[in-house]
Amino acid sequence: LDTNVGGSVTIGATGDVAIANQGDLNIRDLDADGNASGDRDVTLTAGGSITSEDVITGDSVHINTLDGNVSGADGNPLELDVNELSGTINGDAAIDNAGGLTVGDLSVAGELDLTVNGDLTAGDAASGTANVTAETAHVNADGDVGESDKPLVTAADNLSVSGENVTIHTITDVNIDEITGRDIAIEADGEIYAGTGPEHIKGDSLAIDSFGGVGTADKPLVIRVSGSVDIRAQYGEIHVVNVYKEPDPVPPDPVPPEPVPPEPIPTVWTDMVFRGDWSPAAVRILELFRTDEGSIVLNSASGDVRITPTDAPDGLLEGGRILGILALTDDGKSYTDEFRYFLLTAAQRSLMLRMGYRWVVLRIGDRVLVVDLEALATEGDYLFALDLSGSGLLPDGVIALLAWNGEEIASWNDRNEISGPEAEAVSQAVTILTVR
Repeated sequence: LDTNVGGSVTIGATGDVAIANQGDLNIRDLDADGNASGDRDVTLTAGGSITSEDVITGDSVHINTLDGNVSGADGNPLELDVNELSGTINGDAAIDNAGGLTVGDLSVAGELDLTVNGDLTAGDAASGTANVTAETAHVNADGDVGESDKPLVTAADNLSVSGENVTIHTITDVNIDEITGRDIAIEADGEIYAGTGPEHIKGDSLAIDSFGGVGTADKPLVIRVSGSVDIRAQYGEIHVVNVYKEPDPVPPDPVPPEPVPPEPIPTVWTDMVFRGDWSPAAVRILELFRTDEGSIVLNSASGDVRITPTDAPDGLLEGGRILGILALTDDGKSYTDEFRYFLLTAAQRSLMLRMGYRWVVLRIGDRVLVVDLEALATEGDYLFALDLSGSGLLPDGVIALLAWNGEEIASWNDRNEISGPEAEAVSQAVTILTVR
């Protein structure tokens, strides 16, 4: 139904409802759940803002504004009694649902305030998109937010969430203002930063698995978690402060209580973990240090490796942080000392460079593969395969092979000599050394 109504709209329907108004749309009463064999779907579209004076009922609601906000009467939230919600709102939105709610794809250009009186579950959204997208999102539920096998996917610059148990997956960098719940699990495809407020996460247990860093040295993520804390960053530093403190025991009467000492200043702890496509069980970070004569020593349980200024590629000993890797998996479950492969995706390379890493040093038996991330000329995914076992997995006479986006571009023989269609360009970025 296309309209150009300046007043209010009242609708009672036994079928689906679809309204498109050229300007602001004010709904006096919209009931699409009665007098029918099942609840109905409601679609509301307006050129301006959408408001409602009463509860909108139905099975699902899809709300769209071209240039306007979504709210209820007198600045209160829009009241819904529906099972599913989606839409695209080019403004702010304040929505309150009477029961549990499944959010499919809800995108808000400005600030979203969403309150659910029950569980908030993730619906089906297109690949690469979020269930909730907003510049700032405040999500509150009386029940759980997300599920362990289907977290609520978010894409918000600033995020606040509260619920019984909270399970979310953020696909962008995010500032966490406040997340509260019992068991909290966060998966992040980007960086996690500390937002506003003195405490950013409060719960009984916390698990974070982030592609980028968590918190910063200048502004760590402040948590208050009484139980288990498991925080991992695939590429990045972890800066987290847990301010939880066990309550002091109350002495029995009539002994007067001891004065409560002031709460100690929290200590910032820092950790660094690198995983990515590499199995955590097979990846160990090498201890790297420079000697007085300028050599680099890679210290590991299987023996130290020394790279001298004579052998080192130009620039390795002068500057740029170094990521050293002792062992990589060939099948994700097991690994040997003679065969490795190393997948360096475009996203991993970009993140390493942003974090100040220029060099990746990989130990393979008596060979060291040195990769200059800045000198890799072409964007894309690089796969390094190395075989010192003579297993026949690589062509005869070849100990190392480099592929770019699935195509072989260079290889090395057992004398570390390079050949292939892109050998000249690759030789500026990749070096193989024999060490003893």
